[in-house]
Amino acid sequence: MRYQRARNTAWRRVHDQTIVLDVVGRHLYGLNETAARLWEALDAPRDAATLAGMLSASEDDVIGFLGELQREGLIEAVEASADRSDVTAVTSHAPLFVPPRIEWKEEMYRFGGSCTKIGVQPPLCDQSPSLS
Repeated sequence: MRYQRARNTAWRRVHDQTIVLDVVGRHLYGLNETAARLWEALDAPRDAATLAGMLSASEDDVIGFLGELQREGLIEAVEASADRSDVTAVTSHAPLFVPPRIEWKEEMYRFGGSCTKIGVQPPLCDQSPSLS
C-alpha cells in the first residue's frame, strides 16, 4: 500500500516546526522533526518500506505513524503502481533517529489561540483564517 497527503490538508514550516492543517476537521497538528521529514516525503505516493529507507527508520515505526496519520485523516492510501521513481533520499538533519509523532493537536475553534501555539504574533492572528 502506498500513501500520500490527503487533499484536505495544507502545511507550512514555521520557524523550526512543521504545522499541518486539516481544513475539513479544523485541527492543527505540530510534527516532530522525523515526522516532518516523513510528511515532506509524502509529496508523492510512497510505501512504508520506501519511507523507512528514506528516513533510516524501522518499518514498524513508519507503519505505526502512517496509521496515526490515516486515523487523523491527514493521509490517504492510493493504489500501488509499478513505477519506482519514488525512491529518493530525504536529507536527514537529526543525528539520532527519533520515532515520528504528532507533538500536539489543537482544534481551530479560536484561531488566535492556535496562533500563540505556533508563535505567530498579531496582527496576523487577529484575522480569521481563509479556507478558500
